[in-house]
Amino acid sequence: MIQQACPHCQRLENRIQQHEKYIAQLVEIIAKTNKKLMDLEKRQYS
Repeated sequence: MIQQACPHCQRLENRIQQHEKYIAQLVEIIAKTNKKLMDLEKRQYS
């Protein structure tokens, strides 16, 4: 049985989920940027 949250709690839960998605996207961007930097450094020093 699924427990129905009050509207306020539901809004908070939705905002948390949106923030989690946003943070995941930022982490992905940072990882890609870091990889590009590492690739550039490898090229520079080889």
